Amino acid sequence: MQWAYEFGLIGLALRLAAFGVLVVSGYSGKTPTQRTAVISLGVFGAFCLLHDNLSNPATIATATVIAVMAVPGGTRLTLTAPASKRLGLVMICGALALLSFQARLDYANYLLAHSANQSAKEAIEDTLRAGIVDSRGGFYDAIAAMRIDQISNGSKDRAFLVGAADNHFRLALDLNPWSSHLTAAYGDFLMRSHRECEAIETLEKAVSLDFYFSLSHFHLANAYAACRSGDQAAAEAGIAILTTPTLAYATKWRNDPVFLEHALDRSLEWMSEWKASSSPVDREKLRRLEGFLRATRAAPLAGVARVKIILSELVGTQLISDPFAFIFQRRSPPFEPTRIEIDGVDTGSWTPEGIGHITSLRSLRYAELSSLYQRQTVYTMMGSLNRTGPEVTGATR
Repeated sequence: MQWAYEFGLIGLALRLAAFGVLVVSGYSGKTPTQRTAVISLGVFGAFCLLHDNLSNPATIATATVIAVMAVPGGTRLTLTAPASKRLGLVMICGALALLSFQARLDYANYLLAHSANQSAKEAIEDTLRAGIVDSRGGFYDAIAAMRIDQISNGSKDRAFLVGAADNHFRLALDLNPWSSHLTAAYGDFLMRSHRECEAIETLEKAVSLDFYFSLSHFHLANAYAACRSGDQAAAEAGIAILTTPTLAYATKWRNDPVFLEHALDRSLEWMSEWKASSSPVDREKLRRLEGFLRATRAAPLAGVARVKIILSELVGTQLISDPFAFIFQRRSPPFEPTRIEIDGVDTGSWTPEGIGHITSLRSLRYAELSSLYQRQTVYTMMGSLNRTGPEVTGATR
């Protein structure tokens, strides 16, 4: 049913037919032992194919083994009984080693998936246990930090819990320092902990890792407003609105119309310096974006707020490196590292796509952006964002 839903009945029939050809070709003209092996592998392979999808490693391995067995051709290689035993022992040991490794990862993923239905304290304990079992990329430490942060609100041990969450965030970033999501999550945590000045360095790294989509621009602008000049804060807010136009409705900024107008002025100033795109699609996107900015600039406080929305970035919806998660249909719950509450969107209002969806704007790599933020010249660069310049790649779009 999964295949029929994803590929339609024709796609399902073609894939099953191709798999049947592999099994039949492997079965025909072989010894009884080979036929038995092909039948066994074919049954297991059919289960894998019908159960989920082709990205299942078990499916790929099964289809590969059957294809190798089905290839015609003989060999003069003859193994003695002792050599066969030694080879079999090596293969069994290798299979057990792989099984134990994957079982460990599967157990960690099980703990995380199971924790979604537990109380907050039990969920944190299971998540920490999963982090001990599988420390890949600091994923479980980051989830533990987010859950500890959630229960710290209103707790009598808030100071202790905030410190524990901070430690787990740092551990996660030590294991995966180039993750834009984890860096953004830690920056968001620091802002909510009222450590704005300390958050600046982390947030600058977050936006350097993910310039076009990161909601960390919003937090960075507020951190600048608290610890640096208002002009720098407004310029960063201008970038935030260009990347995520809905942020123009943010309650925090609408309560300060002078600041919001300054930010919108900077955005419009940069757009006026951009060259016309050769792509009709991009020209239309830029036209809509400029129209939205001008309309908001003309009446930044117009209308009555009737709809509350929350912008967020997801860490990930599942651990895709876990093959057992496919077989047993387990999915890790989604986690949101950055949440920005917008309480100013009027009924019937609209927002265009941000500049991350405009392909004519040049890509930006981390090294360049990090240097620009350190020298505080990133806002000068914004005026030439779509001009032909040195080939730079590597930004997340």
